[in-house]
Amino acid sequence: MDIDDIFTMMVHGNATKITHSEQLDGLRELLEDNFMENCYLLNEEDSLEYAVKDTLYDEAVNEDFDEKIIRRALELGYYPMSMKKRVTRIAELKEKDFEHLRDKGKKKQQEFFRNFMTIKYHSKKLLVTFDRLHTSKKLKSWLNGKFADYSITFNKAYDQCIEELLKAYPETWLTEDLLEKYKVIHENPDDKVSIDSVEIWHNGKLVAGEIGFTTHNAYASLSGFHNEDDAGTVQMCILGLFLKNNGYAYWDLGMELEYKYRYGAVSCNRDEQEKYYGTLGKEKLTFPVDEIKLSEFLKFL
Repeated sequence: MDIDDIFTMMVHGNATKITHSEQLDGLRELLEDNFMENCYLLNEEDSLEYAVKDTLYDEAVNEDFDEKIIRRALELGYYPMSMKKRVTRIAELKEKDFEHLRDKGKKKQQEFFRNFMTIKYHSKKLLVTFDRLHTSKKLKSWLNGKFADYSITFNKAYDQCIEELLKAYPETWLTEDLLEKYKVIHENPDDKVSIDSVEIWHNGKLVAGEIGFTTHNAYASLSGFHNEDDAGTVQMCILGLFLKNNGYAYWDLGMELEYKYRYGAVSCNRDEQEKYYGTLGKEKLTFPVDEIKLSEFLKFL
Protein backbone atom coordinates (compact mmCIF):
# COMPACT_ATOMS: atom_id res chain seq x y z
CA MET A 1 0.00 0.00 0.00
CA ASP A 2 1.49 3.32 -1.03
CA ILE A 3 0.87 6.91 0.03
CA ASP A 4 -1.82 7.41 -2.63
CA ASP A 5 -3.76 4.43 -1.26
CA ILE A 6 -3.61 5.86 2.24
CA PHE A 7 -4.73 9.28 1.01
CA THR A 8 -7.69 7.81 -0.88
CA MET A 9 -8.73 5.63 2.05
CA MET A 10 -8.70 8.63 4.38
CA VAL A 11 -10.78 10.67 1.96
CA HIS A 12 -13.20 7.80 1.33
CA GLY A 13 -13.64 7.12 5.03
CA ASN A 14 -14.05 10.69 6.24
CA ALA A 15 -15.76 12.57 3.42
CA THR A 16 -19.35 13.79 3.42
CA LYS A 17 -21.56 10.98 2.12
CA ILE A 18 -24.16 11.85 -0.52
CA THR A 19 -26.86 9.21 -1.04
CA HIS A 20 -29.64 11.22 -2.70
CA SER A 21 -29.74 14.28 -4.93
CA GLU A 22 -31.69 16.47 -2.50
CA GLN A 23 -28.64 16.62 -0.23
CA LEU A 24 -26.79 18.61 -2.89
CA ASP A 25 -28.96 21.65 -2.22
CA GLY A 26 -27.26 21.91 1.16
CA LEU A 27 -23.84 20.65 0.06
CA ARG A 28 -21.89 23.69 1.20
CA GLU A 29 -23.17 23.37 4.77
CA LEU A 30 -22.59 19.60 4.78
CA LEU A 31 -19.00 20.02 3.61
CA GLU A 32 -18.23 22.78 6.06
CA ASP A 33 -19.77 20.90 9.00
CA ASN A 34 -17.85 17.75 8.09
CA PHE A 35 -14.65 19.78 7.82
CA MET A 36 -15.12 21.17 11.31
CA GLU A 37 -15.80 17.73 12.72
CA ASN A 38 -12.87 15.95 11.07
CA CYS A 39 -10.21 18.53 10.27
CA TYR A 40 -10.44 21.59 12.48
CA LEU A 41 -7.48 20.60 14.68
CA LEU A 42 -5.14 19.78 11.79
CA ASN A 43 -2.46 22.19 10.64
CA GLU A 44 0.02 22.41 7.78
CA GLU A 45 2.65 20.45 9.67
CA ASP A 46 0.41 17.37 9.56
CA SER A 47 1.45 16.77 5.93
CA LEU A 48 -0.80 14.04 4.44
CA GLU A 49 -3.58 14.89 6.84
CA TYR A 50 -3.42 18.51 5.68
CA ALA A 51 -3.88 17.41 2.06
CA VAL A 52 -6.88 15.34 3.14
CA LYS A 53 -8.20 18.40 4.97
CA ASP A 54 -8.19 20.41 1.74
CA THR A 55 -9.90 17.61 -0.16
CA LEU A 56 -12.63 17.07 2.42
CA TYR A 57 -13.44 20.78 2.35
CA ASP A 58 -14.17 20.54 -1.38
CA GLU A 59 -15.46 17.03 -2.05
CA ALA A 60 -18.29 14.73 -1.00
CA VAL A 61 -18.54 11.09 -2.08
CA ASN A 62 -21.14 8.79 -3.58
CA GLU A 63 -20.55 5.04 -3.90
CA ASP A 64 -22.94 4.29 -6.74
CA PHE A 65 -22.36 6.87 -9.49
CA ASP A 66 -26.02 7.75 -9.20
CA GLU A 67 -27.23 9.42 -12.42
CA LYS A 68 -29.78 11.58 -10.62
CA ILE A 69 -27.07 12.87 -8.27
CA ILE A 70 -24.75 13.57 -11.21
CA ARG A 71 -27.42 15.52 -13.10
CA ARG A 72 -28.28 17.60 -10.04
CA ALA A 73 -24.59 18.24 -9.31
CA LEU A 74 -24.04 19.47 -12.85
CA GLU A 75 -27.12 21.67 -12.66
CA LEU A 76 -25.68 23.33 -9.55
CA GLY A 77 -22.26 23.79 -11.17
CA TYR A 78 -20.49 21.11 -9.11
CA TYR A 79 -17.99 18.74 -10.70
CA PRO A 80 -18.80 14.99 -10.56
CA MET A 81 -15.40 13.27 -10.54
CA SER A 82 -14.05 9.98 -9.22
CA MET A 83 -11.27 8.21 -7.40
CA LYS A 84 -9.96 4.65 -7.49
CA LYS A 85 -9.79 2.99 -4.06
CA ARG A 86 -7.83 -0.14 -3.25
CA VAL A 87 -9.98 -2.83 -1.62
CA THR A 88 -8.56 -3.90 1.74
CA ARG A 89 -11.38 -6.00 3.22
CA ILE A 90 -13.02 -9.20 2.00
CA ALA A 91 -16.42 -7.62 2.63
CA GLU A 92 -15.73 -5.05 -0.08
CA LEU A 93 -15.16 -7.66 -2.78
CA LYS A 94 -17.76 -8.40 -5.43
CA GLU A 95 -18.82 -11.85 -6.55
CA LYS A 96 -16.72 -11.81 -9.72
CA ASP A 97 -13.59 -11.08 -7.66
CA PHE A 98 -13.76 -14.44 -5.96
CA GLU A 99 -12.92 -16.17 -9.24
CA HIS A 100 -9.41 -14.78 -8.72
CA LEU A 101 -9.21 -16.05 -5.16
CA ARG A 102 -9.64 -19.79 -5.70
CA ASP A 103 -6.02 -20.38 -4.90
CA LYS A 104 -5.95 -19.39 -1.23
CA GLY A 105 -2.17 -19.31 -1.25
CA LYS A 106 -2.25 -16.36 -3.63
CA LYS A 107 -5.07 -14.47 -1.98
CA LYS A 108 -2.87 -11.93 -0.26
CA GLN A 109 -1.05 -11.17 -3.50
CA GLN A 110 -4.23 -10.07 -5.24
CA GLU A 111 -5.12 -6.41 -5.61
CA PHE A 112 -8.64 -5.17 -6.26
CA PHE A 113 -9.85 -1.64 -6.81
CA ARG A 114 -13.20 0.08 -6.61
CA ASN A 115 -14.15 3.42 -8.08
CA PHE A 116 -16.21 5.87 -6.11
CA MET A 117 -17.61 9.21 -7.21
CA THR A 118 -16.66 12.55 -5.72
CA ILE A 119 -18.77 15.68 -6.03
CA LYS A 120 -16.47 18.68 -6.05
CA TYR A 121 -17.75 22.03 -4.79
CA HIS A 122 -14.65 24.18 -5.17
CA SER A 123 -13.81 26.46 -2.27
CA LYS A 124 -12.07 28.53 -4.96
CA LYS A 125 -12.91 28.33 -8.64
CA LEU A 126 -11.80 30.16 -11.76
CA LEU A 127 -14.53 31.86 -13.79
CA VAL A 128 -14.30 33.94 -16.95
CA THR A 129 -16.86 36.68 -17.44
CA PHE A 130 -16.84 37.86 -21.02
CA ASP A 131 -16.05 41.47 -20.30
CA ARG A 132 -12.69 40.06 -19.14
CA LEU A 133 -12.07 37.40 -21.81
CA HIS A 134 -8.48 37.37 -23.09
CA THR A 135 -7.27 35.59 -26.20
CA SER A 136 -3.72 34.94 -27.30
CA LYS A 137 -1.92 37.84 -28.97
CA LYS A 138 -1.03 35.34 -31.70
CA LEU A 139 -4.62 34.31 -32.41
CA LYS A 140 -5.24 36.75 -35.25
CA SER A 141 -2.09 35.74 -37.10
CA TRP A 142 -2.84 32.07 -36.46
CA LEU A 143 -6.35 32.38 -37.93
CA ASN A 144 -4.93 34.19 -40.94
CA GLY A 145 -2.13 31.66 -41.23
CA LYS A 146 -1.56 28.08 -40.09
CA PHE A 147 -5.02 27.63 -38.54
CA ALA A 148 -6.97 29.34 -41.35
CA ASP A 149 -8.41 26.11 -42.72
CA TYR A 150 -9.10 24.45 -39.35
CA SER A 151 -12.66 24.16 -38.01
CA ILE A 152 -14.58 23.68 -34.77
CA THR A 153 -17.51 21.37 -34.04
CA PHE A 154 -19.57 20.56 -30.97
CA ASN A 155 -20.73 17.09 -29.94
CA LYS A 156 -19.58 15.56 -33.21
CA ALA A 157 -16.91 13.24 -31.78
CA TYR A 158 -17.61 12.76 -28.08
CA ASP A 159 -16.31 9.18 -27.97
CA GLN A 160 -13.15 10.16 -29.82
CA CYS A 161 -12.54 13.00 -27.38
CA ILE A 162 -12.82 10.55 -24.49
CA GLU A 163 -10.34 8.22 -26.18
CA GLU A 164 -7.87 11.07 -26.65
CA LEU A 165 -8.28 12.19 -23.04
CA LEU A 166 -7.60 8.68 -21.75
CA LYS A 167 -4.47 8.50 -23.90
CA ALA A 168 -3.29 11.89 -22.70
CA TYR A 169 -4.03 11.20 -19.01
CA PRO A 170 -3.74 7.45 -18.24
CA GLU A 171 -4.05 8.10 -14.47
CA THR A 172 -7.23 10.11 -14.72
CA TRP A 173 -10.29 10.89 -12.62
CA LEU A 174 -12.36 9.89 -15.67
CA THR A 175 -12.92 6.33 -14.47
CA GLU A 176 -14.98 3.76 -16.36
CA ASP A 177 -17.92 4.01 -13.96
CA LEU A 178 -18.11 7.79 -14.26
CA LEU A 179 -17.68 7.76 -18.04
CA GLU A 180 -20.57 5.33 -18.33
CA LYS A 181 -22.90 7.83 -16.65
CA TYR A 182 -21.42 10.78 -18.53
CA LYS A 183 -22.18 8.99 -21.80
CA VAL A 184 -25.81 8.44 -20.78
CA ILE A 185 -26.21 12.14 -19.98
CA HIS A 186 -24.38 13.17 -23.16
CA GLU A 187 -26.80 11.09 -25.22
CA ASN A 188 -29.83 12.14 -23.17
CA PRO A 189 -29.50 15.83 -22.26
CA ASP A 190 -32.45 17.42 -20.53
CA ASP A 191 -33.69 20.98 -20.22
CA LYS A 192 -31.31 21.61 -17.32
CA VAL A 193 -27.94 20.03 -18.15
CA SER A 194 -25.91 18.46 -20.92
CA ILE A 195 -22.43 16.98 -21.18
CA ASP A 196 -20.74 18.27 -24.32
CA SER A 197 -17.64 17.83 -26.42
CA VAL A 198 -15.71 20.48 -28.35
CA GLU A 199 -13.52 19.49 -31.30
CA ILE A 200 -10.92 21.19 -33.48
CA TRP A 201 -10.34 19.58 -36.91
CA HIS A 202 -7.83 19.80 -39.73
CA ASN A 203 -8.32 17.80 -42.91
CA GLY A 204 -10.57 15.34 -41.10
CA LYS A 205 -8.14 14.84 -38.21
CA LEU A 206 -9.06 15.67 -34.62
CA VAL A 207 -6.22 17.85 -33.33
CA ALA A 208 -7.63 19.23 -30.07
CA GLY A 209 -10.74 19.07 -27.97
CA GLU A 210 -12.36 18.84 -24.58
CA ILE A 211 -15.41 17.67 -22.70
CA GLY A 212 -17.46 19.93 -20.47
CA PHE A 213 -21.00 20.58 -19.33
CA THR A 214 -23.69 23.18 -19.85
CA THR A 215 -26.02 24.28 -17.09
CA HIS A 216 -28.58 26.99 -17.85
CA ASN A 217 -26.57 29.56 -19.86
CA ALA A 218 -23.14 28.77 -18.40
CA TYR A 219 -20.53 26.36 -19.72
CA ALA A 220 -17.86 24.53 -17.70
CA SER A 221 -14.69 22.93 -19.10
CA LEU A 222 -13.84 19.55 -17.54
CA SER A 223 -10.80 18.16 -19.35
CA GLY A 224 -9.02 18.80 -22.65
CA PHE A 225 -6.27 17.51 -24.94
CA HIS A 226 -4.29 18.54 -28.01
CA ASN A 227 -2.23 16.65 -30.57
CA GLU A 228 -0.62 19.60 -32.38
CA ASP A 229 1.45 22.51 -31.14
CA ASP A 230 -0.71 25.53 -30.24
CA ALA A 231 -3.93 23.66 -31.09
CA GLY A 232 -4.97 23.52 -27.43
CA THR A 233 -4.53 27.26 -27.00
CA VAL A 234 -6.48 27.92 -30.19
CA GLN A 235 -9.28 25.61 -29.05
CA MET A 236 -9.58 27.49 -25.76
CA CYS A 237 -9.53 30.90 -27.42
CA ILE A 238 -12.10 29.96 -30.05
CA LEU A 239 -14.36 28.36 -27.46
CA GLY A 240 -14.17 31.51 -25.34
CA LEU A 241 -15.08 33.69 -28.32
CA PHE A 242 -17.97 31.40 -29.21
CA LEU A 243 -19.37 31.51 -25.67
CA LYS A 244 -18.97 35.27 -25.47
CA ASN A 245 -20.88 35.87 -28.69
CA ASN A 246 -23.66 33.35 -28.18
CA GLY A 247 -25.34 34.41 -24.97
CA TYR A 248 -23.38 32.52 -22.33
CA ALA A 249 -23.17 34.21 -18.94
CA TYR A 250 -19.75 32.93 -17.94
CA TRP A 251 -17.17 30.23 -18.57
CA ASP A 252 -16.31 27.97 -15.64
CA LEU A 253 -12.69 26.78 -15.71
CA GLY A 254 -12.74 24.91 -12.42
CA MET A 255 -9.68 24.50 -10.22
CA GLU A 256 -6.95 27.11 -10.05
CA LEU A 257 -4.15 26.46 -12.55
CA GLU A 258 -1.81 29.22 -13.68
CA TYR A 259 -2.41 28.89 -17.43
CA LYS A 260 -6.13 29.58 -17.03
CA TYR A 261 -5.49 33.15 -15.96
CA ARG A 262 -4.34 33.84 -19.53
CA TYR A 263 -7.98 33.69 -20.63
CA GLY A 264 -9.10 36.35 -18.17
CA ALA A 265 -10.18 34.04 -15.36
CA VAL A 266 -10.73 35.39 -11.86
CA SER A 267 -10.64 33.34 -8.66
CA CYS A 268 -14.02 33.19 -6.91
CA ASN A 269 -14.79 31.95 -3.42
CA ARG A 270 -18.05 30.16 -2.69
CA ASP A 271 -19.98 33.35 -1.94
CA GLU A 272 -18.90 34.78 -5.31
CA GLN A 273 -19.68 31.54 -7.15
CA GLU A 274 -23.18 31.48 -5.71
CA LYS A 275 -23.70 35.10 -6.73
CA TYR A 276 -22.75 34.32 -10.34
CA TYR A 277 -24.88 31.18 -10.36
CA GLY A 278 -27.84 33.24 -9.18
CA THR A 279 -27.64 35.39 -12.33
CA LEU A 280 -28.14 32.49 -14.75
CA GLY A 281 -31.18 32.33 -17.00
CA LYS A 282 -33.67 29.48 -16.84
CA GLU A 283 -33.14 28.36 -20.45
CA LYS A 284 -30.32 25.91 -21.15
CA LEU A 285 -28.33 26.88 -24.22
CA THR A 286 -27.30 24.33 -26.82
CA PHE A 287 -24.37 24.18 -29.22
CA PRO A 288 -24.82 24.35 -33.02
CA VAL A 289 -24.66 21.18 -35.12
CA ASP A 290 -22.80 22.69 -38.07
CA GLU A 291 -19.04 22.87 -38.48
CA ILE A 292 -17.59 26.40 -38.23
CA LYS A 293 -14.36 27.53 -39.86
CA LEU A 294 -11.99 29.07 -37.33
CA SER A 295 -11.33 31.95 -39.71
CA GLU A 296 -14.93 33.08 -39.13
CA PHE A 297 -13.93 34.12 -35.62
CA LEU A 298 -11.64 36.84 -37.00
CA LYS A 299 -14.64 39.18 -36.97
CA PHE A 300 -14.67 38.99 -33.17
CA LEU A 301 -11.04 40.07 -32.77
